[in-house]
Amino acid sequence: MICCLEDFMQRLNPVRPLSLLGSIASVASAAIISTGLFGTRAIAQEASATPSTPPPSICASLNADAPTSPVGRFCPKLLQIPVFTVTNADGSPIVTSVPLADGSSQEIGGVFLDPNDAQAFVTSLQERQPELRDQVQVSVLTLAEIYEADRDNHIAHEDPMEFAYVPSRQQLQQAADIFAAQNIEMGDFTGVPLFFATSRASGGYMTIEQDNASVIPVFFDKASLDRLIADFGDGEDFQNSVRYEVLRLERVLQTMQVLETLEQLDRIVDGSDDLAVDDTLIPDLPKMMLPEVLAILSQGESSPLAASIATRLQEDGELSGETPLERVEALLTVELDALITSGTPSPLWQSIREELDAGLGSTLEQVVFFPSPSSVQFIQNLLNGAQG
Repeated sequence: MICCLEDFMQRLNPVRPLSLLGSIASVASAAIISTGLFGTRAIAQEASATPSTPPPSICASLNADAPTSPVGRFCPKLLQIPVFTVTNADGSPIVTSVPLADGSSQEIGGVFLDPNDAQAFVTSLQERQPELRDQVQVSVLTLAEIYEADRDNHIAHEDPMEFAYVPSRQQLQQAADIFAAQNIEMGDFTGVPLFFATSRASGGYMTIEQDNASVIPVFFDKASLDRLIADFGDGEDFQNSVRYEVLRLERVLQTMQVLETLEQLDRIVDGSDDLAVDDTLIPDLPKMMLPEVLAILSQGESSPLAASIATRLQEDGELSGETPLERVEALLTVELDALITSGTPSPLWQSIREELDAGLGSTLEQVVFFPSPSSVQFIQNLLNGAQG
């Protein structure tokens, strides 16, 4: 896991371009974001009058030719977040090789949440590899495009390239300050921190009204949450009534993948989607679902579902695996195979699905992401330059 820009650069071998996302160097027809404190607005802005390539299909589910794409449920939320990559002159992303502990290496593509970090990475590349001086640049994408490309890459390749989300050191420090104020060990927290607030009294999420609906605002920049809390409610009393919360973007994206893949499994089982199971992420569901099932088990005997899973793990002698994690994955594999074969979910599988939908699914439906002011300003400057 990448902790920050400095860590990302220190672990790199020489870079090379990879044609994964197609030509993305131009911002032509990209979904660019303009955001205010209480609302977001997607702007379709062409950077040139005659783009050389057609725009990428960002939300395939919004296309009549692909009405069942699993990205559809969360794509509009991810479209609101600009991210920054480094590409070569042809628009192909720059891929780096990171050495692993076992002597092998992993190819990764950096995805920066702070445009200044992306520009610093370009500068570093130009200094370390002078032959790239006129061939690398910062390009803008939406998080939806990265999310969709990551999913497709894992379906198509056994050993796929991984995207590394690079947070800003400033936001990591803000997260560390929140943990310290609450006497919580930050531990090995790495990745991109997201900030939101809950009620100290009830534990419920702080919400705002947007488009006549109650939504949960989640920020990539803590200062934006600070301003919302300061302007919300009845001054200091309200500020003292809320609790700052932090979670990782990578964990949120993984949860989205699980929920969407489960929905695609439902469609394949009921015949409304004719894709082959092997052409989806469904075979990976047992491993993908591990964090969610472990969270259910952590509820202990107070949860009937946790008790049912624990009993099955203890009593089913046919489950393989020497460690608890391996046995949980084996249990999910058996349940998944049975569902695909019979077309009918077992009571245990159905209960897990209902738990995930009622909890994580309903919460994510309410979430609205707010990008950092620095990314919004970068894009505004970009658009102003293109229009000039």
